[in-house]
Amino acid sequence: MNNKSKSFEQDYINYYLKKVEYIENKYPNITEKGRRTGRALKNICFFIWSYTKDENDETINLLLKASVLLSAQDDFYDNIIVDNKQKLEFYSACENVITGEKYQAIRQSQQFIELINLWKEIVKEVSCAPEHLYLYWQRKAMELNTAMIIENSILRKNNIAFNDYMETSINSFGIMFIWATYFTKKNTSNIILKKIDPILFIGAKVARLSNDIASHRTEKNKMNAVNIVKHKKSAKIYILNLIKKEQDKFNKRLLRVKIEEEIKQAIKKSVDFLVAFYKTSDFD
Repeated sequence: MNNKSKSFEQDYINYYLKKVEYIENKYPNITEKGRRTGRALKNICFFIWSYTKDENDETINLLLKASVLLSAQDDFYDNIIVDNKQKLEFYSACENVITGEKYQAIRQSQQFIELINLWKEIVKEVSCAPEHLYLYWQRKAMELNTAMIIENSILRKNNIAFNDYMETSINSFGIMFIWATYFTKKNTSNIILKKIDPILFIGAKVARLSNDIASHRTEKNKMNAVNIVKHKKSAKIYILNLIKKEQDKFNKRLLRVKIEEEIKQAIKKSVDFLVAFYKTSDFD
């Protein structure tokens, strides 16, 4: 057993170092050790490995870039040192890049520039996908970008309704964006995308609520689902029960949908991982 354990550890360390080295070298600012993304790189890489380890390198590398982007952009919007004007400029820049328009960052911070360059790198790759998959990806990327800027203003409010919070926070969490990125490497029809999209949204809700349990436990973020439903008796238990209910619904509907088994398993594994992971940990 020890030999197997050592073999796994050595194999995974080699995998981790190989995948992360490119990102750290090309984007040193957003992945520096003092930043949230720098601290989270190992967990991000392990998350991707856990549900796509049988995929080809091209797919895994793209998912790593998208996941690093998600973490680093969240870090940018959460940074109170970055003023609102710059955040709005960044939002507009992202919109231009996502829709394929030319954009050149001028007199912006290195963090801003690296994020935009990472967006450009991802766009260049996903734009090679079939048109319907690329358009689906664009829509999810825009939803992510919009939700993040909206959430940035929501965090400054004292009160917000649970449904309003969830509508924004599910998209800002970004797992829908990651799945859309994954689909650009798959031969998924437009009909299947339309059928699976509402199921994915349920899975994203489960992942978001699980993340909020971690935020509540660590008191990292006052704006989370548990605090929003604090008027309910045993708010944490209420959210945990909601996670279980939504996860059961997600699993049943995912099981019934007609889609390639490897895609179905990758989606299920990603949600299962996040639910289990957030019970005791967080990405940073």
